[in-house]
Amino acid sequence: MWISKKNFNKLQTKVDSLIDPLTTRGSSTDRTTRLVGSSRINDNQKNLNLYISNGFVQRVVDAPAEDATREWIEISATLDGIENQEIKKMVEERLKDLGIRGQIKDLIRYSRLYSKGSFLYYGVLAHQIQQNQILTNPLPAKIQSIEFINVIDDPDRVNIQNLNPNNPTLKNYNQMRFTISAQEIHPNRLSWLVNSLIPSMQTGLSVVQIIQDAIICQDSALWSMNSFLMAMAIKVFKSEDISNLNITQKGELLARMKHLMDTQSSMILNPEESIEMLNLTPTTGMKEIFEFIFENLSGLSGIPKNILLGKSHGIVSAGAYDTLNYFQNIAKFQENGIRPIIQKIIDLIIKEERGEIYQAISGDIKSLKVDFEFKPLYKLDPQLQADVDLKNSQRDQIEFNISKSSPQELRDLDPRYKGREPFTVYTNFSPNFTEPKTVESEELEVPVENEEKK
Repeated sequence: MWISKKNFNKLQTKVDSLIDPLTTRGSSTDRTTRLVGSSRINDNQKNLNLYISNGFVQRVVDAPAEDATREWIEISATLDGIENQEIKKMVEERLKDLGIRGQIKDLIRYSRLYSKGSFLYYGVLAHQIQQNQILTNPLPAKIQSIEFINVIDDPDRVNIQNLNPNNPTLKNYNQMRFTISAQEIHPNRLSWLVNSLIPSMQTGLSVVQIIQDAIICQDSALWSMNSFLMAMAIKVFKSEDISNLNITQKGELLARMKHLMDTQSSMILNPEESIEMLNLTPTTGMKEIFEFIFENLSGLSGIPKNILLGKSHGIVSAGAYDTLNYFQNIAKFQENGIRPIIQKIIDLIIKEERGEIYQAISGDIKSLKVDFEFKPLYKLDPQLQADVDLKNSQRDQIEFNISKSSPQELRDLDPRYKGREPFTVYTNFSPNFTEPKTVESEELEVPVENEEKK
């Protein structure tokens, strides 16, 4: 069937299509098709300027770093399979001496601030001086002590080079080469924490760049509201004598009037003079605008609005699923990103030949095992916690009544009784108490006096 050009154009207007020459939809002049993503990465100075100039940028960058290190870790140490509290305290003190908690916090903060992330550099004392060409080798197996651990606050001090960005069939595919002050550094001597790494670009994405549009919108809205509030009330002074004053005299007059006009001031005017106040009607819908801005900022940053606005951390109320999800993401980040770094530092502490731990175990580090767990990030609201405890107790009671679980099993599952002695059922309150002997009535000896009375 042949269709004329005229009928074909009519058909296009009736049927939805990806390209419509009548409305320019899908063509080169369509604004929605001209928009493309920008691959430009913010430099460090631009991200730093945004961080310094806006309080919400600071909260977005700092909050996860503070929450990930706020409760810190619980260390456990076993020597030959037996728990050892002394070694545990030694490890805790050594971590405190090195300032690891604060360094991990700064490491996370800088990794969110800069696109290239942040680094920890491990400086150790060994039998060989750890300088110059030897830095291309891994950390020595035997060390005398950890001399220092530095947080590299400016990632531009570390030059990153992708050794093989093109051939995934080779072992060194997307492996990085690090150089500091023209000296190659073995990756084993560094801990690199970067957000959303893009290997082909040899960089990551700064959280500041991710939220940049939302921050600009928030700052513009705040500036507009501030300007509006300053112009809500205008005072108008009417007098025929003003026309005789020059610009300087008018400015001085207005300045003095502004200084004198408060709730307790009084003024004397001529009959033909007057002072009026013009009140501007507040613009409606400002609350909804700011709510939209913060919802957008919360979505881009992955941080709930209540945390962005500075509400109490570590307390979760009923129905706060966004807060629970935030803390779960922090816990996942602790396990995937922070645990390997802390474990590496603890392993170095154990290997310090000049350290008190190494000397206390006489160098037998194979018999020592030091582990750690991250402490809980949050607590439930007291009322919500009471409801949870009540429901758990009811569940335990049901399971015990139907013989599904024993008292000891229920006790082991309850974190409140962790580390306590096993449950024991006492049938008697006194250890010297003996059960009375059960005898038949015929065996009872009845006194003679009682028989005579009977």
